[in-house]
Amino acid sequence: GAKTSINVCSGDLTKEPVDVIVVCSSSEYLCRVICKAGGRSFQASFDAESKRDPNCSIVAVKADGKLKSKMVYFLPWQKSSDAVLLRQSIEKFVSSSIQRAVEDNYESIAFPAIGCGWFGCQASFVAEAMVQEAHRMLQEYSLSVLFVIQEGKTSTYQEFEKQIDRLSSPVSSPSSSASPSPPATPRSAIARLSRSSSTSLVHFPLYEHSSKGSQRFITAPRSSSPPPSHPPPLLKGQTHASKRLSRSSSPPPSHPPPPSHPPPPSHPPPTIPPRLSTRQPHVPKRLSRSSLPPPPIPPPSSRGPSWLFSLKSLLPPPLSRKLKRPSSPLLQPEEPQTKVTACINKGMIEVIKGDITKQRVHAIIGSSSSNILKGAIIKAAGDEVERFYNKEYKNNPNSILISTPSGALPCKRIFFVKWQPDNDQALLRQSLVDLVWTVVQYAISYNFTSFAIPALGCGRHGCSVDIVVETMVDEIKKQLIKRNLPLRVRFVIQPNQNNVYYTFVKQIIASQNDSQESIQYQLPATWQKAEKDKMRYELSSTESEYQTIATNFSKTMQGNYRRIIRIERIQNEHWYVQYWAHCRRFEARVGADTERCLYHGCPKQATISIINSCFNRSFAGVNGTVYGVGVYFSSDATYSHGYTSPNEAGERHMFIARVLIGRTIKGNTSMKIPPDGYDSTTDGNHIFVTYHDAQAYAEYLITYT
Repeated sequence: GAKTSINVCSGDLTKEPVDVIVVCSSSEYLCRVICKAGGRSFQASFDAESKRDPNCSIVAVKADGKLKSKMVYFLPWQKSSDAVLLRQSIEKFVSSSIQRAVEDNYESIAFPAIGCGWFGCQASFVAEAMVQEAHRMLQEYSLSVLFVIQEGKTSTYQEFEKQIDRLSSPVSSPSSSASPSPPATPRSAIARLSRSSSTSLVHFPLYEHSSKGSQRFITAPRSSSPPPSHPPPLLKGQTHASKRLSRSSSPPPSHPPPPSHPPPPSHPPPTIPPRLSTRQPHVPKRLSRSSLPPPPIPPPSSRGPSWLFSLKSLLPPPLSRKLKRPSSPLLQPEEPQTKVTACINKGMIEVIKGDITKQRVHAIIGSSSSNILKGAIIKAAGDEVERFYNKEYKNNPNSILISTPSGALPCKRIFFVKWQPDNDQALLRQSLVDLVWTVVQYAISYNFTSFAIPALGCGRHGCSVDIVVETMVDEIKKQLIKRNLPLRVRFVIQPNQNNVYYTFVKQIIASQNDSQESIQYQLPATWQKAEKDKMRYELSSTESEYQTIATNFSKTMQGNYRRIIRIERIQNEHWYVQYWAHCRRFEARVGADTERCLYHGCPKQATISIINSCFNRSFAGVNGTVYGVGVYFSSDATYSHGYTSPNEAGERHMFIARVLIGRTIKGNTSMKIPPDGYDSTTDGNHIFVTYHDAQAYAEYLITYT
């Protein structure tokens, strides 16, 4: 099988002898370099593949010419001014490439440091996002990942090196003792290699851990023979040294037996010799997997039927709780807990008693409206999270969800969802439906596969436990079934809430017979059958749908354009359902249908972000702040035309969006949110400003000259 590792080196991407090299198709410079190295036949293949499906998420072209790889993946990527969206886009770039490489049965892949050139992204930010996402993906897949840094970009190289060091170095937690932590596997080895210009190997020390937790020091003999694998090619004037941190790549057993041995001895293990210097400008560094944990959800073949219930007491971890925690927060030990598990297609629902702040999941969910829950999570997470949350809340007090770093918690992100209980049972149910949709949508956008959520409203709010439990469990089930998501959702109940816990258990068991119940929403009748990762569908000019849009556009543009190049329907089901749920809540609260079809003009580079993420808070104020700091729409296409800009072909872009106006009021420049009782602001004529992520849905994109 493939050797699982993470590496960084300084060199030339075109000369790396890997199975796949990944290229950002938005970088004209890098595409030009790759196509020049591939030659005319490669350029022709690239052009043909790009034209065959312009909306394809990955254009795969067989390498040719001077390229040393087998295949080249071209992926689009756009920089965002919003840090959350920027990290999300980088993580998707990495995860999509790795997943495609695994599907194509490749064993090695090389990435450039995307965004660190003329895009101007911070190298530390990019390195952290790319390395951590690669590490997360290698929890599930076997692949060798190489980050190739352009020669001379020393600071960028050092940032990637620093991130790999963090993966391989244990860190202490506030509750840990100072004693060193043994590796998580019964047997692992740490090897350090130094390859000179003649590629001869020098001896390297190994640590072998016996089944009883003890260590012994082994020295491998010096070998004068060349290494079995070829080193990356050298550039002119480049010396090549290598530093590797390797471990056994054999996967851990699916059901490790409980430890029968006493705790490890108190005396410290032998000290690892100092690291070799890594200050040379061209030092490949690699981290090989020892015991990456299995995927959070077992494969369907091992789970039996669609619904499988198990009540079990989790075994305590085999290592002493006084040992240092592993470097990855997702590997930290949990307290022994009792849980009920229900498998739904590829997904899973868990109900567990415990502390929400101690859950080993990708995201922990809190409510920005619950001071007690929010305070407990922030206190456990630390000062950094508190500062980040306060800043985000100050800038976007009306945001549906605030995503923060994990701080000291054993997760990757914390999602604070805006939610308020309601005495009206219908509104309470709808608010919980909205909440679940929001959390799942953000989990998908971060490529997360697990999150933990408390039983919101069942504490001091005094909501009906039956309504909360039934609504939340049913809504999670619907999403897992409809979207066929490999998502693990854990409901975490406080230890003293026995009634709430057993209500969740009964709800799961009672629902097994109707797990295939129908979903309550319907997609628009005009939508075509969805293709994988495709969201843009060009309309035929002979269709009535096209003609209606073109006629209305022509009337309001008043001759300020030459011709329509194309009209595309946007089929982003995730955001459409989010908008649909918000629309239902608006109608229930306002008592009227306040949806309007409005225009939104923007530059070409903004269209991709809007199609993928709709009109989220990162667009607030982009088209002005005269009537409030939000997202601007207009019923007058001529006005929106003023915010477009022609691309190199002279084409402009304008969206037709569904917008929930609700109750609106005249706005001004000081408004970051509408006044209490209102949903949007306006100029009193044709301009409307929204302040919620799900308050508008981009339905069509008109490209014109």
